Amino acid sequence: MTDPVNRSAAILESSRRIFREHGALGLRISEIAKDVGISVGTFYSNFRSKEDLLMAMGHECLDERLKGFEGVLQTPGLNALEKVVLSILRNFIFTFDHPELYAIERIARSPSVWEESSEEARIATNDKYRMITAIVRAQFMSAIKGGYIRADGELSQQSTNIQIGMWTISSGSSQVAQIRNTMGEEASLVRRLPDGFLATVKAFLLGSGWTSQDPDSDIQRLADMALDLDLEIPVH
Repeated sequence: MTDPVNRSAAILESSRRIFREHGALGLRISEIAKDVGISVGTFYSNFRSKEDLLMAMGHECLDERLKGFEGVLQTPGLNALEKVVLSILRNFIFTFDHPELYAIERIARSPSVWEESSEEARIATNDKYRMITAIVRAQFMSAIKGGYIRADGELSQQSTNIQIGMWTISSGSSQVAQIRNTMGEEASLVRRLPDGFLATVKAFLLGSGWTSQDPDSDIQRLADMALDLDLEIPVH
């Protein structure tokens, strides 16, 4: 295996499998190299450190999230606000459909990994987050311009504030729900959007100026679409 690109892909594929089967503690460079059929030295010619490997695995998760956002934006018959809300609901579902990818992403964002990774890896990660947040912010701006959210002050700042609030709700709810799932308190969580999460999203949108005439029905309709939408991510 002399092609560095193919070799890196093989290392990532092996790392995902080992992580899925044995968790983070089982992710050893020597085991990965043995599984791929390369030397440890060759591994380090592709990834500078284990931290850079974890960051690259996190990048793959972000790439799949980005594909999900782009897929939702192409869904016909939805206004700008419905598209961004549907994207965030789908993002929540992604977390529980693919818990191993979510776990990798969280580990890659942990201070111990972030601080020991290369500057190149950190820049690449930040670039991917900026791409996702730019998509969400642009959709909120379109929703405000279209009258689906009442304008309140400067457009860019208003859309940024709403975007940050929605991300906070989604990220926090994902972590709480994952903990409950791990503890066995919510066995059916993977394929359900919790009522509390939907109520929080609705309340935040209304507080942000959502002009829906029937917010309960609209949130439920988008939740049903989020569960039914065929944007499944292939897991290697």
